[in-house]
Amino acid sequence: MTLAVKHPVASLAAVRALFLERQHLARPRAAGLTERRLTRFVEDVGGIQMDSINVLERAHYLTVWSRFGPYDRARFDRLVYERRLLFEYWAHAACLVPTTTLPWWRRAMLDYRVRHTGWSRWLQRNARVLREVEAAVRAKGPMGNADFDAPRSAGRRGGWWNWKPVQHAFHYLWMTGALTVHSRRHFHKRFDLMERAFPDGLGDDVVSAEAFLRWHLERSLHALGAATETDLARYLSFPRLLLSVRRAALRSMIDRGEVVEIGVAESPGRWLALARDLPALARA
Repeated sequence: MTLAVKHPVASLAAVRALFLERQHLARPRAAGLTERRLTRFVEDVGGIQMDSINVLERAHYLTVWSRFGPYDRARFDRLVYERRLLFEYWAHAACLVPTTTLPWWRRAMLDYRVRHTGWSRWLQRNARVLREVEAAVRAKGPMGNADFDAPRSAGRRGGWWNWKPVQHAFHYLWMTGALTVHSRRHFHKRFDLMERAFPDGLGDDVVSAEAFLRWHLERSLHALGAATETDLARYLSFPRLLLSVRRAALRSMIDRGEVVEIGVAESPGRWLALARDLPALARA
């Protein structure tokens, strides 16, 4: 006879309260922006999404305002691009992520070379462009697309697939960790060598793929407080994971006692939470 396993049950109000706390929205704009608070905020949420669309203000500046209230935007940019508390990478979309997480994102950068085989044909045709772009940055320092004046083919429409080869080269070198975004000028990216931007941040140790996957899921669960599998797939959505791979990793974390299955009283279905968050869910 198999007995049903009884999972802890949290109220929907408790789940909501923990989510707002982790997203730093429980008491928005109650404290001003400092280095420590900025780092803590971005570590808790996983990343601040960036967007080229600008109606009122760039999305990442509005996100910071929504948590800290009015702040000096130039100071914020210095914290990112001079103090390097954060760096740009593709966590959900283009995001500012904590520099403290660089050892884990380096795993994703290294894996990008083998995961994203759609680049194979482009790399074969443009190997020289890739070498020349990286060599130019190495020799001259931070550079952007505008520093390479080869024009786009006449009559071609804009959009990602109509980028000139240099733009694709910059993107590939950024995604694979050879380059990083050094700074922005009028929101246009300027790239530099990763090892030059982070001279003390690139040790020889790289986490394993298994350790990265557990960390990736742990960070998403931490940011959400409690989540369904669909929530996890849509939060830190890069790198994309096969459902079978995610479920196997979650099962391993459940077996290790790191993750627990919970019930949510007003929401049927399978929910997950970090074991260490059960007291917080009980208090909320």
